[in-house]
Amino acid sequence: MKKLNQETVANAVMNLVAVSVGVMVSDGLVAVIPDNEKQIGKLGIAGAGLAGVAMLPTKNTKGKILSGLALGASVKQAYNLVTDALKQGKTKDPEAGVAGKFIQGSIGLACANDGVWQGGQNTQSHLASPVMFPNNDVMVIEQEHQNINRDLSFMA
Repeated sequence: MKKLNQETVANAVMNLVAVSVGVMVSDGLVAVIPDNEKQIGKLGIAGAGLAGVAMLPTKNTKGKILSGLALGASVKQAYNLVTDALKQGKTKDPEAGVAGKFIQGSIGLACANDGVWQGGQNTQSHLASPVMFPNNDVMVIEQEHQNINRDLSFMA
């Protein structure tokens, strides 16, 4: 076991950052892949990342960073492939016991806004909503904006 010192901490931070960037970049790559080819794209990224980890030399800083990037990409897309397969047709069970909650959390069904997953897509996503007002009525914001302008007109 290595001693904890400035050098070992710096190397650990460098690895963490490299792996994190690899995760983000791999999701960016998946985002530009056409929908009908996403699964094969995820598989390709996971495989290429794994090959990179196996083949890249890690004797210098550049090699360690590249290996971390490859590892992050590979792990993230392998995780996505596995959880996508396990989520197919599953729903979050609010009455689940500890073991059930653990399993739901492990495959990504533990978030508050998770609903029914079909083909990796959440059918009850609220993140895409422009506002969270009753009936998702965007007019509410426009009316409130007019009211605020009217109320503040004395300051002009």
